[in-house]
Amino acid sequence: MHNRDDHDHIMQDFRYSHTPGLCLPQHKASGGGMWIQDAIKNPGALHKSLGVPKASKIPQAKLAKTSHSKNPLLKKRATLAITLKKFGKNRGG
Repeated sequence: MHNRDDHDHIMQDFRYSHTPGLCLPQHKASGGGMWIQDAIKNPGALHKSLGVPKASKIPQAKLAKTSHSKNPLLKKRATLAITLKKFGKNRGG
């Protein structure tokens, strides 16, 4: 039979796993901070599909327009690019 502490722990795990935006502790411990390396599978693919040379930056307006594309892969790549663009802002970059 389960005691009260086990029940509380199980319910806490249930709340975390069914609440949007919250992760269980074991998910974070298993490499939650290394998601960028897995997300970028084809470096330069967005540049190629938009016709922008790799040496130059993709214009913000083109990224915004592409993030609303009907092509799901292109939309996903543009959204990731927008997300990654925000990363250095907190550290002054």
